[in-house]
Amino acid sequence: VSTLVHQPKLDVAVNGPDREYINKTATYSVTVKNTGDAPARRTVLGLDAGDTGSVMTAAVGGEGGAADVQVASAYKKEGTDLGTLSPGEARTVTVTVRANKEGQLPVKATAVASCVAPISARAMTNILTLPALRLEVVDLDDPIRVGDAVVYRITVKNQGTGADHNVGVTATVPPELKFITAEGPTTAKAEGQTVRLGTLETLAAGDQAVWRVQCKAIKAGDVRMRVDLKSDALTTPAIETEPTRLY
Repeated sequence: VSTLVHQPKLDVAVNGPDREYINKTATYSVTVKNTGDAPARRTVLGLDAGDTGSVMTAAVGGEGGAADVQVASAYKKEGTDLGTLSPGEARTVTVTVRANKEGQLPVKATAVASCVAPISARAMTNILTLPALRLEVVDLDDPIRVGDAVVYRITVKNQGTGADHNVGVTATVPPELKFITAEGPTTAKAEGQTVRLGTLETLAAGDQAVWRVQCKAIKAGDVRMRVDLKSDALTTPAIETEPTRLY
């Protein structure tokens, strides 16, 4: 006497980007296939993004809907039935995950069905940070009488999600002004009308640096104070000007 036994068997594959930036969403394709010779009944898919990410949406077959979103938490909760997969049949779920932290984002997919033990697969995405510098130049008084002093406040703020390095600021003083002094987190050095305010080794995300450059008006005119900003993250220097009326 011989007995022929049929059994479903699940295979899971996860495909996603190699890298993404923090606070952005990454899209993954999760495919569940029945490679056995019997129907896989009550197939359930669960997703987990660990502490680095949050599952935002999960759409079965690429079609959105409230019911599809429940697939994301199915394995952690009581489970959402994806239906029956016939032998050789595959089903694809499109998943979006929000990156919350810098580092490795592990997106793990786990499938289970009646008479089938849970099987998992994962994709790893490297989550990157990005610095974003903002340059601001403001004269604290305008207009300025010839013989009086004017102070320019120069602010560099990192509005990005990561630190920037070798942040250097240079001010070009118009010929109608004479450089007097500069205060700030670095030591300034004047070379004629060019004032090199120094270089910050690191400017962390959310931090800012402020310099105050004092000049004396020696000739009337409508002048422009120019400030150049460079850093490791800037492929070309950022330039900002501030107009001042001298009378």
